[in-house]
Amino acid sequence: MDAFKKISWSRSAGHASLITLGFLIAFGLLGLIGPVRFGGDTPAWVQAVGSIFAIFVAVAVPTWQRSQETRDRRTHELLVGRSFGLVLIRELEKMESRIDREITDVLRSANEDLISVEKDTIPQGLWDKGDSLHLLGPAGGLAISAIHAVQRARAEMTGHWLYPENLPAFVLCMKEAKGFCQAAIFHVKIGL
Repeated sequence: MDAFKKISWSRSAGHASLITLGFLIAFGLLGLIGPVRFGGDTPAWVQAVGSIFAIFVAVAVPTWQRSQETRDRRTHELLVGRSFGLVLIRELEKMESRIDREITDVLRSANEDLISVEKDTIPQGLWDKGDSLHLLGPAGGLAISAIHAVQRARAEMTGHWLYPENLPAFVLCMKEAKGFCQAAIFHVKIGL
């Protein structure tokens, strides 16, 4: 694929034109000097030059079409990712806000025997679109990491309850989730 990026088709066409012009000049000079007779050898030379040009075109056209298709596909993927980012950025911001609220609430209740924690940290819209997060590129990977960190924090709980001995691990996972969430939001915003 990298070879297609390095090919300048306008320069290649220019070089092919120069080569063809060179063949024609050489053909004309040989005709003046005498080794090529315009009578019997002319059709053979025209066929030879035409065959070389046809081979060039037969190779260049499909290669150019493939590079155009690749460019169009990448452009489409970028536009789909941007559109998806616009839809999900609100959900990511909502998740970051909920994570922040949960960390604050849990730390405020740190002296209690059992700490009640809500389980709606991950917005439903983000859950519903979870299988398509890869469309966001790097931001999608960060969003998936944030979801995973929240799930690791939830593993420290028993039902809706958090025991004080599990508080440090819970807070650590939630802070990690918040960092991933902030990074995902940043990547979505720079991609728009």
